[in-house]
Amino acid sequence: MAKYTVKCEECGKDYGITLYGKMSKREYQLENNSWVCEQCKISETVEKAKGSDLEGTPKQIVWAESIRKKILSEEEDLLDMALEEHKEAIRNILKKIKSNKKSSYWIDNRYCDLETMITEEYAKNKKKPTTASLGREAVNETNRYLHIYKRRMK
Repeated sequence: MAKYTVKCEECGKDYGITLYGKMSKREYQLENNSWVCEQCKISETVEKAKGSDLEGTPKQIVWAESIRKKILSEEEDLLDMALEEHKEAIRNILKKIKSNKKSSYWIDNRYCDLETMITEEYAKNKKKPTTASLGREAVNETNRYLHIYKRRMK
C-alpha cells in the first residue's frame, strides 16, 4: 500500500490516492489510469442526470438510464417475434413501461428482460371481475363467509 498525489485530468487539481499491490503494478496504474477527482465525478454525474426525464438522485438517474437503455434495446426484436394480433397490446404496454419516470422502478427491474416486464405489467393491469359481473349471489355468499369468519375471530 502506498499513497500518491495525482493530477485530475478534468480540473488540473492535485489530490491524494492510495494504491495497493506490488510496486510494478502501482507504477503501471499511475502511468496508465485516467485520474478524475471526486468533485469532477459528481459534476459529471449531475450533468448527465440533467438531460434525463427520470426522477431520483443524480447517481440513480444515470444508473437507471443505462438500465432502461439496455432493456428497451430488446423492443424491436420482441415486436418482430410477436403475433400480429398481439402487437398492438404489446405496444400499449410498452408505452406504459416507458412512461415510468421513477429511477427506482428501473433499478428494481435491472435483472428483468423486456418480455418479463411486459408480462408483469399485463398481469398487473388485467381486468379484475367487478361485483356486477360476479352477480349478486356471489357477493352475498362472500359476505356470508366474511360474517362467519369475523364471528369466529372474536
